[in-house]
Amino acid sequence: MRAGASRKSYQGVPVNTTTLSQASCLSSRSAIEAAEQDFLRDSARRRRLEALQDTIDQPRSFAFDGLLTLESMIPAPVRDDLVRRGHHVRWSEDPIGGCQAIWIDHARGILLGASDHRKDSIALGY
Repeated sequence: MRAGASRKSYQGVPVNTTTLSQASCLSSRSAIEAAEQDFLRDSARRRRLEALQDTIDQPRSFAFDGLLTLESMIPAPVRDDLVRRGHHVRWSEDPIGGCQAIWIDHARGILLGASDHRKDSIALGY
């Protein structure tokens, strides 16, 4: 038995407090996962969250000083069309920008978060 753990019984079965603690964490995690699933079942909420995430995930461009820089996610035919139209274009070696967004749904009292895959980050609110 680990230091600090004590022997107890749960419904007549001997267990130690570490086991009980792990079981309660698992049941808390299950409750959280169930709440998330209930939340996502509401199709309107799911659509708003997906729209927010889809917007953040779109490829980006940045125009500065006569040069249009494109992220590599933009298809080559789009780049070629821009060049044909007279733009000075180059591919970016790095992601352009970053975004984390939180949509406040005042009517339901909830926050919907989305985060950019380009960065090591999260959308966090309370």
